[in-house]
Amino acid sequence: MRMLSRSTLLWIFIAALLLFAAIRLQPEAWLRSQIDQLASAQGITLHYDRLALHGTGLNLTHCTIQNARMRQPLVLDQLQILPHWLSLLTTPAAHIEAARQGVHATLDATLQADQLTLQVIHASASAADLQQLLQGVVQAPVPLAGQLQLAGKATLHLADGFPQQLDLTLQWQAAAVRFPGIDKPLGDYQLHLTADGTTDGGKPWAWQVSGGTRLLIDGHGSVAAAAERLPVTWPLQGEIKIQADAAAPELAAMLGGKAMRFTLSGNLQQPALLPR
Repeated sequence: MRMLSRSTLLWIFIAALLLFAAIRLQPEAWLRSQIDQLASAQGITLHYDRLALHGTGLNLTHCTIQNARMRQPLVLDQLQILPHWLSLLTTPAAHIEAARQGVHATLDATLQADQLTLQVIHASASAADLQQLLQGVVQAPVPLAGQLQLAGKATLHLADGFPQQLDLTLQWQAAAVRFPGIDKPLGDYQLHLTADGTTDGGKPWAWQVSGGTRLLIDGHGSVAAAAERLPVTWPLQGEIKIQADAAAPELAAMLGGKAMRFTLSGNLQQPALLPR
């Protein structure tokens, strides 16, 4: 491949600099129209209360994102987009930061043809904040404690946002269940979710869970993801082994003092565990 000359690189740099300067000098109304046109061209409905320049990027407050294939809109308290300015001349790319009700996420996004590639994904939240955010969607029998960390990468189909490939790891650190006046520690857990070339109606996603000290959990299985269905209704399959440590006699008593093996079925909203 022929290398770009120094003069060509210089002109690319100058063009990017002028583009950035032009955006900085434009009024909010112009920026709004440009953002709305870009979103509309991708079939996306975008609403936000406030638009502001933040360093070399844009900051949207109280932002709602939706397209025709999304059953529910994505609602964010804050959305910050920091474009990779030189990439705008070839393949659009940006660093994105988002926040909603105690959940914070960052990632690098690259747009190519009909695919959106997400790299260096990182999200964090306390178990309590996430439980509050998902209230009415996914129910837990008791309040939860600990810190959640999500990391990985994914490739999405731009038309519907459905993942084609993904490799995500969720860590639940210092996991605990809360009872009145006391937290019962469980340990640290890890959930790994992968899909390789998945298309709608294709191969199910694979999951694997492990970890724990007071309550040891080990399992694996699949989730039948489908773009036309809400994620909480995606069917689950798998096997899980649960065992309580001797240092947690109350948990051991609940399990009959032995390791228990279960078959997992149901869906994300209403999972079912049947003893084997």
